[in-house]
Amino acid sequence: MLAFIITPEGRAIPDSSGNFTYQYYLKDHLGNTRVTYTQKGEVLQDNNYYPFGMSTGEATNYIADACLENKYLYNGKELDDDLGVGWYDYGFRFYDPAIARWHVQDGHAESYYSWSPYNYVMNNPINLLDLLGLDPVYRDGKYYETNDDGEEYEVNWNYVYDWIQTNDGIGAQYSFSTEGGKTEITETGEGNGGLSFTVNGKDYTANSYMTLMGRDDRNNAVGDFSGIDSWSEDEIVRIMGHGAWVIHDLYKSWVEQAMFGESVGGKLDYKNMAYDIFGLNRKSLIEINGVVYNANEAGNFLWGMVLEYHGGLLSPNAVAQIATQRGQNRDDERWEQKAISAGRAYALELLNRQDLKQGILDNRLDFRR
Repeated sequence: MLAFIITPEGRAIPDSSGNFTYQYYLKDHLGNTRVTYTQKGEVLQDNNYYPFGMSTGEATNYIADACLENKYLYNGKELDDDLGVGWYDYGFRFYDPAIARWHVQDGHAESYYSWSPYNYVMNNPINLLDLLGLDPVYRDGKYYETNDDGEEYEVNWNYVYDWIQTNDGIGAQYSFSTEGGKTEITETGEGNGGLSFTVNGKDYTANSYMTLMGRDDRNNAVGDFSGIDSWSEDEIVRIMGHGAWVIHDLYKSWVEQAMFGESVGGKLDYKNMAYDIFGLNRKSLIEINGVVYNANEAGNFLWGMVLEYHGGLLSPNAVAQIATQRGQNRDDERWEQKAISAGRAYALELLNRQDLKQGILDNRLDFRR
C-alpha cells in the first residue's frame, strides 16, 4: 500500500478511503527539515541538528505510527537508518553526518584539488550544501527572470535549487528573454560537448549552466540577457595589448605585483574593463573562441589569458582559489575556474602566433598614450 506521496511542500498521506491528509515541512536556509506539521498547524515531528547534520538527540516525534515518521531531514535528504547506519542519501553518494564525510570519493574531485575527495561542503556546512553529492552550491547569488507579462522578478536560491533538483542539470528546458527572441538550452549535460543553446536559430555552447542563470554588472545587479557579442581575434589582441600596458609599463614587467594590485576592481578586472574598453552592452554575453561566457566568466577567462601570456610565475587558478578561500571561506566556483583554465590554454595557443605580436604591441602603445 502506498505510504505517502512527496509534494513540493511536504507529503500527502492516503487513508483507506482514498482521501489524502497533507503534512508540511518547515525548513531553514539550508533546506533542513525542522518541523513537520498538519494543515491545522499541529506539530507532528521536530528535528534539530549539529552543523554537519547529526541529530542533537533533542528530536521530538509526535507520530504514533513509526512507519509514517518523516525521514527527509538534513538538507531535505532521506535518512537511511537501516541497521542503524544513519546515512543520508544524496543521489550520487551516501553522507555520514557522524563523521562529516562521504564514504566514497567525489566524482568531481578534480575541481576541488585542494580538498579531500571525502570532505563535506569544504567543511563549511553553515553556508553551503551539496545537492546531489557532487558539488557544493552557494546561496549568495541573485538571479532574475521575466514572466509572461514582461515583468522582472528575482529568481532566488529556492528557484535555482528547485530547478537543479528537478532536472539534475541535464536535459533541462530553460528560457530567458532577449531583445530578438527566446533562448533555449538544448543540452545541459557537461562532459559530452554539452551546454548547447540556441538564440534566434543560431547554436552556441556555454561555459557552464551558470552562464545562463545570470550575470553581474559593476553594481552586482543581475538583469535579463540582451544579446551575445561574438569576439574576433581583434578584440583578443586589444585585450592582450591592454594587459601588456598594465604589466610591462605600469608595473615594470612584474606580473605578480600587477596581479595582486589590479585584479579586484583594478585595470585587470576584466569583468568590468572588457565592457568599458569596447563600450559593450553590459547585459550581453561574450563568445570567445567558440564558447559563450557571462561577464564574470569572461572576466576570469581574459584575466587568466593575459597573466598566462605575459609569463606569470604563479598559477592564476591557484591565486583565485586562495583569494576566494581567504576572503569568502569557500572554494572558487568550478565554472569560474573552468573559465580561467580555458583562458590560460588559449594564451598558450596565441604565444606561437607571430602574426599577432605586432598588433599586441600597437595596442600596448595605444593604451600608453
